[in-house]
Amino acid sequence: MSNYSRADRGTRDPDRLRETWPAVITALPVGSRVTGEVIARRPFGVFIGIDGVPDALGLAEITSMPTDAVLPGVVEEWLAR
Repeated sequence: MSNYSRADRGTRDPDRLRETWPAVITALPVGSRVTGEVIARRPFGVFIGIDGVPDALGLAEITSMPTDAVLPGVVEEWLAR
């Protein structure tokens, strides 16, 4: 796996995502604390699959990091789903 890996779970259906958006914002009001698994890493941060809300995806953006800091790795079990 490369340092900046991407989990590929197929295409996302935009119509289905539009339909599920109201449920996502109800489950995750602004300021909600969430847990989840890192599903992709990019140079600017990590994408997180949010526990309990399968249609939501979080981004933990890294705007500045010490040069010796390491981003968390992608959860291998998620890639196998």
